[in-house]
Amino acid sequence: MAGCIDNQNASESGRNRSGKESEMSLIVRAMADSDWSSLAQIFEQPVFRWWTLRMPYQSVNDIKKLVEGRSASGLSLVAERDGIVVGCAMLYRFQGRRQHVADFWMGGADGHHRQGIGDELLKELSATACRWMNVKHLELTVFVDNEPAIALYKKNGFVIEGTHRKFAYRDGEYIDAFSMAAVY
Repeated sequence: MAGCIDNQNASESGRNRSGKESEMSLIVRAMADSDWSSLAQIFEQPVFRWWTLRMPYQSVNDIKKLVEGRSASGLSLVAERDGIVVGCAMLYRFQGRRQHVADFWMGGADGHHRQGIGDELLKELSATACRWMNVKHLELTVFVDNEPAIALYKKNGFVIEGTHRKFAYRDGEYIDAFSMAAVY
């Protein structure tokens, strides 16, 4: 069983625990109700949509409801670079006999991939879930062809637990997805 992800030190691209920003000015912070318009723009970007379950032409009101209706028992984060929201992550905690388990999704804005944003979001999300929410099993689904995301998750202690066949319909074809998890 692995321990919690260690994010006690300042990250290379983020804000350290003292609140000082590094040169690249990436800040991971709690999602605010006012972030819905920035997220609506990200959700309509083609690459973001390709790797997530988002549908084209979603109503901005649906995005607003998603942001404003986020669970108080969950965790919702955004990554901001130079005042612009460039990524997001949302964690949903299960109840009852599965209260030690949480599911999450995350994504980055088109043009901001492979810049450490996903790594920083994942580290903050995982560490907070493990250290503050007592989450012992953190899980997600990821399309089998999303090699950069799979590599990111593996680098951070996640393993493939199974495959969902024909998990989603994307651009005229069915796509499989891996179920991945980290157990703390």
